[in-house]
Amino acid sequence: MSEHDTSKVALVEKSFADILNRHGYGFQYAVLKQAHSLSDSRDSSWKFVAAEFPVRVQGEDTRIDFILKRQIDNIYDQHFFLLAECKRANPALSNWCFARAPYIHHDHWSDAVILEQAVPGNQQRVDASAISHSTAHNPCHIAVEVRSNAKGDPTGESKQAIEKAASQVSRGLNGMIEMLEKHTHKLVNMGKAHFLPVIFTTAHLWLSDVDLSLADIQSGNIDLSNSSFSEQEWVTYQYHLSPGIKHSSSPIAPTGDWGKFLNTEYIRSIPVVSPNGIELFLKWSSRLDLLE
Repeated sequence: MSEHDTSKVALVEKSFADILNRHGYGFQYAVLKQAHSLSDSRDSSWKFVAAEFPVRVQGEDTRIDFILKRQIDNIYDQHFFLLAECKRANPALSNWCFARAPYIHHDHWSDAVILEQAVPGNQQRVDASAISHSTAHNPCHIAVEVRSNAKGDPTGESKQAIEKAASQVSRGLNGMIEMLEKHTHKLVNMGKAHFLPVIFTTAHLWLSDVDLSLADIQSGNIDLSNSSFSEQEWVTYQYHLSPGIKHSSSPIAPTGDWGKFLNTEYIRSIPVVSPNGIELFLKWSSRLDLLE
């Protein structure tokens, strides 16, 4: 091979690596490999199901990066699915900062893990809605990206990465419900199914315990100096998904109470997990008791 050809190969190879890294393909499969290793060592009860699983919701196609599954306390007719979105953060915006909202609604479940539950309904329908379990780890409601000192990707995303990742994994969640609606025999064979959307990210995760209601009402500014602020291995983002990415299945327990309606229809817990938190999160969620 000539020097020119060698140089050309090296240039294309580097460009290919840059694109793979920017889109996070390597990160996705590195996370999956760690999950598989923890399963093999029996440190996690999550079993690999599929990668790049295609679904559709509200007429929009998407793919779930990968799906893990476990049975609930060895009960044959209750299954628990983890739906993963893997997000390599733009290095220049690799600090993801979270805080709690002091007001959600009058009877909120802000400290609970809010999951999607699906059960076989009447006339080949799927009944799906929220169900709350246990206590969430580091629950939070406000999420923003903050700049770091690292050089950013030349075509990297602006400050919308968290919202895009949360919307994407929520589409995957609701697309799974829509898929079961079209193939109800799958749910009938399983019985009851629970779904937890998760974001795995290369970002550094930070959590403040600031009370946002203490902001100066004249300027609107909040002082963080008297509150704790620390890096976390993982947090639970209590995400309010929009109607535009919601499934069309019947709610399990419709209610006229606006606060409870917000919980059952639109708030879902999305654990956001850093590389250092993967093992801890998978062990924690392996023990999450979903029995009512």
